[in-house]
Amino acid sequence: MLTSSVIPLHQHPEKIRNQARKEIQKDITELVGRTSDAREKFITSPSISSLQQNLAAAEEQKKNLIRESSKQMQPKTLMQQAGKALGDFKDPALLAAGTVAALGTAAVARNLMAKAKEEKVKKEDPVEYLQYKHGGFGQAKEALGQPEARSWQQLTPYV
Repeated sequence: MLTSSVIPLHQHPEKIRNQARKEIQKDITELVGRTSDAREKFITSPSISSLQQNLAAAEEQKKNLIRESSKQMQPKTLMQQAGKALGDFKDPALLAAGTVAALGTAAVARNLMAKAKEEKVKKEDPVEYLQYKHGGFGQAKEALGQPEARSWQQLTPYV
């Protein structure tokens, strides 16, 4: 009859199906023998139907195992995939990613604050802003395109 054997899950589904068929065919050959008379008698016997039922049950079990193992093996989200790939380094990687995100946020905030401070100085004291931005009077004149200006106050409308 059907020999029971453990079929490893890591084998390809086609291999599992072929292995089950070979085992069933082997069992059939043992039961039937080598003569054609024995084959004709065996086809009508209840043993073949039980073997077919066993084959159908094995096929269904194999499909269920494949479905379950594929659900368990494949991560659903990007973070799960990354966590699976990192293994034991998952927690340090999350810590590093959080630190990088915090540093990036701090850098952006620092730049925004500097820009806001510059805008405030530009509105409150344009002369100080021009001195800060361009350094000397000559450089400020040239940068603003006003070569005939004679004082800082003449350049402030062009800020």
